[in-house]
Amino acid sequence: MTQPLESRIQSLLDGSIDESNFHHLEDELLASPEARAIYYQYAALHQGLEFRLSRSTAGTSMTGLADARSHLERLRSRRIAVFAAAALVIISLVCMRLYFVAPSQKPEAQFATAPGTVFTLTHSGENKSGNEHHLAPESRLQVSQGTVELNFSNGVQAIVQGPADMTLHDENKLYIDTGTGWFHVPEQAKGFTVVTRELKVIDLGTEFGVLSHPEKDDEVHVFKGKVQVEALHGVKKSTSLTAGEAVLVRPYGRFQVVANTPEGFQHELPKTLPHIHWSFDDKDKLLTSNTIHTASQLNSQLHNTPSSSPLLSQGKFGTALSLDGSSQYLSSDWPGILGNAPRSVAFWMKLPTRRSAPPVVTKTIIGWGTQQEGDLKNYNTKWTIHLDFAENRHPMLNISFGGFWFYAPETSLDDNSWHHITVTYDGQSDENGHPHTRLYIDGKAHHIAPAFSSPPRTDQEGQVMIDTLENTPLVIGATLSRDPALLIRPEYFLEAQIDELFIIEGSISEKSVLQLMETNQLTH
Repeated sequence: MTQPLESRIQSLLDGSIDESNFHHLEDELLASPEARAIYYQYAALHQGLEFRLSRSTAGTSMTGLADARSHLERLRSRRIAVFAAAALVIISLVCMRLYFVAPSQKPEAQFATAPGTVFTLTHSGENKSGNEHHLAPESRLQVSQGTVELNFSNGVQAIVQGPADMTLHDENKLYIDTGTGWFHVPEQAKGFTVVTRELKVIDLGTEFGVLSHPEKDDEVHVFKGKVQVEALHGVKKSTSLTAGEAVLVRPYGRFQVVANTPEGFQHELPKTLPHIHWSFDDKDKLLTSNTIHTASQLNSQLHNTPSSSPLLSQGKFGTALSLDGSSQYLSSDWPGILGNAPRSVAFWMKLPTRRSAPPVVTKTIIGWGTQQEGDLKNYNTKWTIHLDFAENRHPMLNISFGGFWFYAPETSLDDNSWHHITVTYDGQSDENGHPHTRLYIDGKAHHIAPAFSSPPRTDQEGQVMIDTLENTPLVIGATLSRDPALLIRPEYFLEAQIDELFIIEGSISEKSVLQLMETNQLTH
């Protein structure tokens, strides 16, 4: 008899799944992104519980985990309630550990941060009063943006890029729930272990990288030496990897070979937040710099057919991208900054005076993600900065997450002059539950007002949910399409000049905005 999806996932994690249900689950996970998303949620909870329990003494009963699993099964149709209950279980287990385990543990690692990094550090038990940049056993480091360098007492060095969430077990073991980490392990620290939601990586004297993302399969890349890799769920395969090899683990516990990409990992602290910069000074080399690890293989293309207008013209600095509004735009193969991750977009724009007969016409300056329609229009699954053109007013600048957006009243950008525009989002909510978003025009903060066509989706705390999803890769000057078979709407192109475009993994400060405008250099 075939079990429901959640039951099969729980049986897989428990190791009790039979062959028939295993094959059904394997097929469904391969075919359905929604099924994989549910699996990742269960796997993250399962691994988090086991990790916390592994730190408990013999006096801490394992029945807590069994109870949590049973509770998950009973409430599988209400996953929000499941995770709320699971959080209480984890808190209880941590409290039990603090009661039974004697403290007096010294810091096992210290860390430094790159400019622009935002982090939260929490300690357990007697370690709560520890140094702000030291990690003791059970210390949890959450990085919402930026990069940290970890230096362990055993000589291990790590560079972890945010968004990241990690917990130190001891000097020889680190749990990474989310993050991209590069590790250098000296000879005396052989056996150093990194655990993710889906993998255990045991070092055998080497240099390696780990990627752990809540909505993707975890990966291991080996750059020097050798590691032992174990899948934590499903059939729990194990393998050895040597320099130049890389794998990802499928939800059912088997490995898949992938390309080894050392350029996707930072080996030292960067001097700025990760970013991409298009200067548009050379049509054969559009990118000036690219330090975003997920965009290490980014390709972009200018589209000009059938227009005969030049794509590059005199810009604010050097030359600029010149779009004629009829067919020209820039496309890429980079999905953009996804989920609820912090982001900033900055650019110069020169806009001619244009009005539009009714109805209002929307044309995108820059965007990526999934444009929803119909019953899903209250979902916030895209990110666009666009202009609404109307008959009797200036074009209205908008910042849209999808079903929820901001508009900038009293803006006058269509004066055929250069204006510097910066938009920041820090991944947090304001006092009204709206995404904390800022707009700067010519270096000065500008008022924006919230808007939505139907009540947006909110979480249990009443905060608007933001989840930019992969679909249309980054485009400049073209409007995202609602048709899943199309990436852009072929009839909606922007007429404007764009220069010195920066896309930044993180929210930059007002000071950095002004400095970027004046010097064309990113400092944070």
